[in-house]
Amino acid sequence: MILTRDNLLIYRYRNETVHVEPWGANAVRVRATKNPAFPENDWALASRPSAQAEITVSPEGAVLTNGKIRLSLSNNGKITVYNQKDERILEEDTRKFCALKIEAREFRPIPGGDYHLTARFQSLDPNERVYGMGQYQQPYLNLKGTDLELAHRNSQASVPFMISSLGYGLLWNNPAVGRAVFGKNVTSFLHPGAGLLDCGRRYPGRIDRGLRVRCRHRAHDARIWAGLLAVQAALSNPGGASARGPGIQAAGPSH
Repeated sequence: MILTRDNLLIYRYRNETVHVEPWGANAVRVRATKNPAFPENDWALASRPSAQAEITVSPEGAVLTNGKIRLSLSNNGKITVYNQKDERILEEDTRKFCALKIEAREFRPIPGGDYHLTARFQSLDPNERVYGMGQYQQPYLNLKGTDLELAHRNSQASVPFMISSLGYGLLWNNPAVGRAVFGKNVTSFLHPGAGLLDCGRRYPGRIDRGLRVRCRHRAHDARIWAGLLAVQAALSNPGGASARGPGIQAAGPSH
């Protein structure tokens, strides 16, 4: 079932509820839960920025357009994101209506009432390059093909914000120890125990400046500035620093 309310696109199937809403310019926020209600926490996101989306509903599903980003929601709950050129830049990986029973938004119950969460996205371009996610003790600037622990350690700063050479950014807005896997076939984010899946998608179009990212982890606030000169160089020269590079990791794009 697909519903609309004010500036909100709602999808309900069995006991899952999905909310899709604009979140500032050229950005959308997607939340999903199997609990009775959504929590009020915004976590790493700033207070709700003003934005007015265009929402259309058809027999095939619904479409939410916010500036340069367009999100399509099918009747079976699959989410696909397009840029202003009508190019697919992000698509959920779901095969729940076949023998594989693979869900793009997997809620696996665990004792105590929470869920082991997994969000899966298709790898649309074999040459896609992924940057960001904080600072890790590794030589890879391009994170495609890596498996990252989402946790802070003495020599590791985890910022769950990735940017793609396809021109979009994605924030995994679930503050807990987890895992991000940027596979050649599927990109996945894992959360070991929660009741809410929350992520934001932004399409800036170009990657040419730094972004100020505010991360909130429990009672701690950290303001992180990341320069994207190395990322910009890698994107403008795919044959150069696209696979290996210095230990500079970027937090995200802006435009």
